[in-house]
Amino acid sequence: MEDKERVALKLIQISDLHITPYRNLLEPMVEFINREEADLVVVTGDTVQSRDKELYKVASDTLNKIKHRVVVIPGDYDSGDLWKEFFGDRRFSSINLNGFSIDLMDTSFMNHRFAVGWADVLEQEDPEQHKWLLEKLNDNKYHIVFSHHPFWVNPTKTGDKYIKNTLRAVFSGHLHEPNRFYYKYDAPKSNFQSGFTCVPLKFHGNSHYLVVVVKNTGEMINIPRAIGGKRTAW
Repeated sequence: MEDKERVALKLIQISDLHITPYRNLLEPMVEFINREEADLVVVTGDTVQSRDKELYKVASDTLNKIKHRVVVIPGDYDSGDLWKEFFGDRRFSSINLNGFSIDLMDTSFMNHRFAVGWADVLEQEDPEQHKWLLEKLNDNKYHIVFSHHPFWVNPTKTGDKYIKNTLRAVFSGHLHEPNRFYYKYDAPKSNFQSGFTCVPLKFHGNSHYLVVVVKNTGEMINIPRAIGGKRTAW
């Protein structure tokens, strides 16, 4: 394989597990995730179905079985004091990996809304996080953002302020249904020039995770992995 085809970054996203006393969709994934060569595993919220300490303990204990570095951001189901007790109280942060900035948002302020994305309301409802994100996107790194709520539900001009040439992708959950947007990006380009994707993927009822592979060429490949493939009710 030529050097230009080498993998620059490999991430795994897990989302919307909604762990209950009777169902832990994460447990069957652990063995498979541990076989992957990953730089980081990001859990994008709604890890548990209700704010119950025992459920948080199950989630935390299962995540601790993953051998890779794991970070967890809150969703609308699992924010609050108990979430902070198990996963920390930092609201938003960045991790520098292989020349990329992995930006981890806290969109739990949006609660159970499904009609708008965070790009529509962040400036008005969380100005501190809005300012932080714009400052991050104006640096000289390439950014991959993870959030629980999607960037858009329907594209609006309001979100345009965040679409910088440095923003490569936003990965989220919440909607539980496939919903992909691609803007200013029609083919792999060196250095991700004007490249942007917004990818809320389907996380509902299955042991399912997403592998994100970024090549040195700038090409990004999203690979969903379903374990077992059995559809279950909530």
